[in-house]
Amino acid sequence: IGLMYDIVAILNTILLRVIPSYGWFSDVITSVDLSWKMTLFLNYFSRVGQGMTNTFICVNRATAILFPLQHNHIWGTRGVLPACFTFQFIIAICIGIRSYQFNVHYLRYPQGQLFAVV
Repeated sequence: IGLMYDIVAILNTILLRVIPSYGWFSDVITSVDLSWKMTLFLNYFSRVGQGMTNTFICVNRATAILFPLQHNHIWGTRGVLPACFTFQFIIAICIGIRSYQFNVHYLRYPQGQLFAVV
């Protein structure tokens, strides 16, 4: 699931932030407010998801070091990993939805480049 967040972050950055910043398709992007809001949503969603994934990996490794005999019992329980995935997905969605409510303004450079200002 961590790889999914990485792929979403890379695609979001390249397709919805870098390409319009060079002025390519900027008229299409600025004509629809939804595109910038979706960019912010995907940005916050993927970054929070990456952070939560790293946190769970760190907790997993810490329990392996601190409780080596109970590690398999703690993480091998049927509901622990699905609960972790569900928790991180819900937190990432909630923060992404919160970022969707930001107001977006545009800053256009003289060279035609476009930059979104929150």
